[in-house]
Amino acid sequence: MRCCIHIVTDSERIVDPDGEEFADIEAAQLEACQSARDLMAGELVGGRPVPLGWQAQIASTDGTVLLTVPFVSLVFSDNDAFAKVLQSLPRVTDPAVMERAKDTLARVRKCTREINASLGEISSQLRTLARMSGQA
Repeated sequence: MRCCIHIVTDSERIVDPDGEEFADIEAAQLEACQSARDLMAGELVGGRPVPLGWQAQIASTDGTVLLTVPFVSLVFSDNDAFAKVLQSLPRVTDPAVMERAKDTLARVRKCTREINASLGEISSQLRTLARMSGQA
């Protein structure tokens, strides 16, 4: 299934124009969670606050949102703590933060594509080797 992973910040929605192929919604959710973690980690490494108010949206190619992953849900598992943190979050509207989020998301997607291409190439080479060894 082809899904797009959009990032919703405090001031904009960063749209994934192409999407990716996923085995199912759970695989898309895992990727969305990892993208959110990568964005949060990038902010921490840069000495900036974690954008806990942001969300990752998993959408079909027609734009229908299938699932939303709040960043804060990846940090807090206690629902009461989750609600308190969510209410106290400052709004992040700094354009530099938005640009870093876009850049990080683009790097994550590029790495994912490269890994998938490499895995496809390895799989192809293994099939060739298996055919060759069967002929020997």
